[in-house]
Amino acid sequence: MPCDTQGDQQEFSNILCEADALMAANDCPQRIIFGGDFNTDFGRLNSDHSRTLSEFCNNRSLRSCSQLDFIEYNVPYTYENDFLSTRSTIDHFFVSEVAANSVTKCEIWERGDNPSDHLPLAL
Repeated sequence: MPCDTQGDQQEFSNILCEADALMAANDCPQRIIFGGDFNTDFGRLNSDHSRTLSEFCNNRSLRSCSQLDFIEYNVPYTYENDFLSTRSTIDHFFVSEVAANSVTKCEIWERGDNPSDHLPLAL
């Protein structure tokens, strides 16, 4: 997904439209797991991408795994830029209500052998 600081709102929306079409064509639309690097942090109150992603999830009745009652992340971020000294949570898993009943754990793995600036998010 494009970064929400670059003004690529149309591209961001187009990608979500494609995901919506795939979900609608799915044989089992009530059991959805939707995840990845969305490049948007819900803590950014003025983010068009965060608002668009929230609307998409609400329209599809998807819940963020970070908001499930039993989930507590051991690390409060999924992305870290050492050069800019910034951290944010831009990687997410969203699940339908039916799929949420099957989720037992969602965690961020902070491991020393990870060369990426993103921490793995495991469901």
